[in-house]
Amino acid sequence: MMLSTATWAQLTVYPLEQKPVVGKKAAARTHDVDPVSLPFWDDFSLATVNHAVDSLWINNNKVLVNNGQAVNPPTINVATFDGLNEYGEAYNSTDNLDFGYRDTLESQPIKMTEVDLPFRNDVFLTFFYQAGGYGEPPDPQDFLRLEFKDEDGVWDEILTLTVEEAINPEVFYDTIIRINQDEYYHDVFRFRFVSFGRKSGRYDAWHIDYVYLNLRDAFDMNTSISDRAMTKPFTSVLGDYFSIPYSHFISDPAANFSRPFIELNNLKDTIFSQVVSYTSYFKITNYTGSTSNVSYDGILDFEEGLEALPSLERATYQIVNLPDVSTFDTLADNADIFVKIGFDSGDNEEDYHSRYNPINFLLNDTLTHTFILTDFYAYDDGEAEYAAGLTTNGNQLAYQFDMKTTEQDTISDLSIYFPYFAGASATSMEFFIMDDENGVPGNILYEETITVSQTANNEFVEKIHLFEGVIVKDTFYIGYQEPASGKVRIGLDKSSNDRERLYFRQNSNATWSNDWIAGSLMIRPHFGEADIVTGIPEVVNPVSFYPNPNAGEFYVKGKVEQLHLFTITGQPVGFSVEDFREEKRINVTTVPSGLYIARYQSGGRVFTEKIIITR
Repeated sequence: MMLSTATWAQLTVYPLEQKPVVGKKAAARTHDVDPVSLPFWDDFSLATVNHAVDSLWINNNKVLVNNGQAVNPPTINVATFDGLNEYGEAYNSTDNLDFGYRDTLESQPIKMTEVDLPFRNDVFLTFFYQAGGYGEPPDPQDFLRLEFKDEDGVWDEILTLTVEEAINPEVFYDTIIRINQDEYYHDVFRFRFVSFGRKSGRYDAWHIDYVYLNLRDAFDMNTSISDRAMTKPFTSVLGDYFSIPYSHFISDPAANFSRPFIELNNLKDTIFSQVVSYTSYFKITNYTGSTSNVSYDGILDFEEGLEALPSLERATYQIVNLPDVSTFDTLADNADIFVKIGFDSGDNEEDYHSRYNPINFLLNDTLTHTFILTDFYAYDDGEAEYAAGLTTNGNQLAYQFDMKTTEQDTISDLSIYFPYFAGASATSMEFFIMDDENGVPGNILYEETITVSQTANNEFVEKIHLFEGVIVKDTFYIGYQEPASGKVRIGLDKSSNDRERLYFRQNSNATWSNDWIAGSLMIRPHFGEADIVTGIPEVVNPVSFYPNPNAGEFYVKGKVEQLHLFTITGQPVGFSVEDFREEKRINVTTVPSGLYIARYQSGGRVFTEKIIITR
């Protein structure tokens, strides 16, 4: 099953799958702690290694805490329920249509007896939930259930959420449940969320956020919370990119240094607005060889006169001040920019501390990120929420990159994240680099067959070194063709949206069109020293190879220097050469039938030719 809300044109979004670990599995966290006292509050902002914190939850490895699978969550992270277990494997990998109970998230024991009898009518549990989000939405038979553990240790069904026509998969809904039944007022009370759905992978997704159990007072008797929180990572200080080659960035740092945006959500339902008062902290470190130098380290005011955030509304704000661009070392090899944006706790002190103690609502008001300036471009932030792939063999995809320098430079390497998935993965694919032709992919500058190597989550394959560097300028495209056998999937980061940079066509003669999936493909071109092939199209290849296909013997007509032959995985192939009149006769005797790449120089330029050997 594909993601029904994410299939557009020729590029399709798929759930990420975790590669099974043979003979080694991490133990699930199932230990208890001493019963906790009210209030119980978790918006998952303190999650570690993508799992909810031990001090609040038991069996907390089964749900994935993330910031990319839900649409417009109340706060920065959500807990996602799907068909993957605590080891990242499908609950049932052999039956694609098996439905049953799956992820569970269970609270640590709560000492409810501490609530005095006169106040037990004022204890409420609230949380937000979303059915689907960016993930594959639940089906009518699926559900998310809330259960309470009574004094006899029996789990009681309290609320069962199902998919109805009125439920929007991109909306978070809130709910409030009064707990005034005597059977739940004991010292080891627990509540838990249980999901039911497809067990064969990351399907039928439910997301929960902002779980809050407490004795509510006159100021807080509904689902609102006196909290104002960040809802997603702030945007990049590098504009459209999360990483830019340092030599490109430093060519015009004022143009390449951008003021990030943050998105805030006011969860309080009152007639009063919440004050917005944030500051930003920057630390710029320059690296030259093995030495480093911190050229900027300081706090900047956010902005004076920001409008207050109305109740139950979210808004986007942009920081005003950035460090002076002169703090970057023009002679450095690379640099990184550490950014922290947080709330100024000097405002509204009583509302955020005294009345809700020991809850600290400031915990979800600070975010950090380190932006890397080294040798590559990256639209992605390094974390994939999904995978994307072409739907049909032979189709082509091209990904647009706009250089942040007016000078030409040389692409020397390539990084790609090929996520694991069960099924027929391709072992290699035809990769190409193209120039720009009036805003769409133009002429092919370079082609090469590269190996497809699946890796664990968010791990790029070792840099793929190109046979020759490719000179590019201004705008270029990196793309590939879906192989004749097997499938290629590439990591998709949902934190940004590059749909206008993604192009596809059904064959090499078709017209390029934009694809319309939201997200950034995890493909990164690296720049550096390399042998050069410019790929300028006006020079016609002066050399011909014939016959092609052949049985291992063929002729080369034209002036040829430094002729080499390689397998599609880059291994050199031996051959013999015999001058035959004005041609060369090539004899290859040691390899089986297949596709090979001839690479040679002619007239001071480097060319490649595909050779097909059939025996």
